[in-house]
Amino acid sequence: MYLLIMGLGAWSLQAQPQLPDPTETAQKQTDRMTKELKLNAQQSDEVAKINLKYAQEQQKAMQELMQTRNFAGMQNKMESMHTAKDEEVKVLLNEDQKKKWKKLSKKMKNEMRPAGGPSAMMMN
Repeated sequence: MYLLIMGLGAWSLQAQPQLPDPTETAQKQTDRMTKELKLNAQQSDEVAKINLKYAQEQQKAMQELMQTRNFAGMQNKMESMHTAKDEEVKVLLNEDQKKKWKKLSKKMKNEMRPAGGPSAMMMN
């Protein structure tokens, strides 16, 4: 009985993964964007603010997902956030940077998707 309870406790801990720190996430994204898009200091500062804003929103959305398990709603919400962030970033970029951002944005978005899609998240 004791082992069963301990096993369930361990499973419960695994079912609630640790979310990344939004500040760290935003900083990593900003560093990557600054390097790959060749942002100047002002652009980098503005992008950092945008990245932090959306990293915090994403963390809230992930916390909501862990409680509700509404994967369809989450997918729509994430798409909406991605589109809004994309528009905010594009305003700061020159034409060459916009072309690079289009490719980088798609790449970063794909890197954030869990392997196997939302159903894989349910299995973890």
